[in-house]
Amino acid sequence: MRPRIYYSSHHLWAANRWAAEAGRIESSFDGTPRTDIEHRSYVTNTIFSTVAFLEAAINELFQDAYEEHLAYIGTLDPAVRESIGEFWRIIAEHNVRARSRFGTTEKYEIALALTHSEPLDREEEEYQDVRLVIRIQNALVHYKPSKLMQIDKSGFDESLHGKFPLNSIMANTENPFFPDKALGAGCARWAIDSCRQFADAFFQAIGVKPNYQVAEFAER
Repeated sequence: MRPRIYYSSHHLWAANRWAAEAGRIESSFDGTPRTDIEHRSYVTNTIFSTVAFLEAAINELFQDAYEEHLAYIGTLDPAVRESIGEFWRIIAEHNVRARSRFGTTEKYEIALALTHSEPLDREEEEYQDVRLVIRIQNALVHYKPSKLMQIDKSGFDESLHGKFPLNSIMANTENPFFPDKALGAGCARWAIDSCRQFADAFFQAIGVKPNYQVAEFAER
């Protein structure tokens, strides 16, 4: 069996590294608020890498089933593997871009249905938190600046309050809650933990131990 590269593991490693770097900068904060582009880039990269991890992990499951690569999915019933692979084949043949039209959490829901597992409870905090992490990513990718102290009418800011410690570098300023106060080491760590727990629960439910749970990388 030829080796494969499972990029979910790389994304998860990167997310943890960026979050640690953001925490390092906040731990040395001298009390003077400032715009720290290095710190901001670490938190932003954490969010991007975390969502990329979640997306890659589920895509890897579908692709392994489609190509009958059994290194990690060999524990699945053959009929279930065939159903997963057939789904992946059908949407690819229908339209090569079709796979990207399913949302990340939708793919997890589809996989649970195909493996005859319990469906996700969309009202559970675990599910809602993952959706929030994805929403943060989308807000950053499609970012639109707002005026200072402008009221957030979407409820986005309110949904994030209390989820994680605020960015200590900007917490005591009059700057907008998002991105300045929200995007800190606390948000970065919360994003990783939320998505990792979600993915872990999913793979436990279907009886698969994925690459990201066992991969080891040499540290410099």
